[in-house]
Amino acid sequence: MYLGNVYADLGEKKRAKEYLEQALSIVEKEDATRMKGTTLHNLGKVCAELGEIERAREYLEQSLYIRREIGYRAGEGKTLRNVGSVYKALGQIKQAQQCYQDSLDVFKGLGDREEEGTTLYEMGMLSFEQEHHDVALACFLLARNRLEEVQSLKRHIVERQIDILRTKIGKKRFDALLARVEPDVLRIVEQESHEEK
Repeated sequence: MYLGNVYADLGEKKRAKEYLEQALSIVEKEDATRMKGTTLHNLGKVCAELGEIERAREYLEQSLYIRREIGYRAGEGKTLRNVGSVYKALGQIKQAQQCYQDSLDVFKGLGDREEEGTTLYEMGMLSFEQEHHDVALACFLLARNRLEEVQSLKRHIVERQIDILRTKIGKKRFDALLARVEPDVLRIVEQESHEEK
């Protein structure tokens, strides 16, 4: 499994997939449940990056089932976020929103600010792509806040996306949007969450 992850990090996705498939056959024989959930999760991510979206969904849903069964909440939250990204790629926006919200709820419950911030960023990207700029900005601002709390390097990715939004809609419109959204960030994100369910 670890060799597959190394190849994935190096950008050699096809080779990573081969090693992860080998790892999966090994952990299935050994009945290593947690390791199987992790391997399925990583295999799902690699398949998604290779554009094998349906296959990715299958692997991730199997991983999610295992992670829930064994009570591995942090893993469940990460897998939910990745399932959300797969649904987004499939154009199934409501399912993507629900998975992101469920992921966010897991990380809030665990008090994991970095993963909470990462999930908020993904929620913001989904709203950005749907051109719901107010919700996107609220998610990005909250994500940046969470990531700054833990000094995560990911906060720069969020900052870059805020700059992209500013460029897309123009400085004047962005400033007006920021003035309207910033004081009400939590309510906007919460309201969007309740409308999705």
